[in-house]
Amino acid sequence: IFWKDCIKYDCNGAQYIGEICRYLLSVAESPEERNHKVQIMIGNGLRPQIWQQFVDRFGVKCIGEFYGATEGNSNVLNIDSKPGSVGFTSVLLPFVYPVSLIRIDEEGEPIRDENGLCIKCEPGEPGEFVGKIVKGHPSRGFDGYVDK
Repeated sequence: IFWKDCIKYDCNGAQYIGEICRYLLSVAESPEERNHKVQIMIGNGLRPQIWQQFVDRFGVKCIGEFYGATEGNSNVLNIDSKPGSVGFTSVLLPFVYPVSLIRIDEEGEPIRDENGLCIKCEPGEPGEFVGKIVKGHPSRGFDGYVDK
């Protein structure tokens, strides 16, 4: 029904969340999945293992994978449609948007250097995304969870 709705409403873009892309791949093929006008999909949760299969089967030219948390103060976006990438952080102006990908161990704890500072990930290396919290800042603050 997803691709039928895309055709019915003349969509050229769509949003996905979590496992929706995997679910779409699991259903039987239909003519609608190639007769739509969707050129871009933006969301989070498209696994790198199925990314190319999804693009090839459904003909979506651009995937914008979003990475971040709704309760967080930072996020990144893969605007290059590179399978498995979470996006990029600025190397020229890190003070404008103070975020980073840091190395973590098998238990999820940050790996630190001899000065106790977190070590940034190299390109292609797994890690954890962090953003600087600035109390009182409109976009970098964090006031806690709403259920507490």
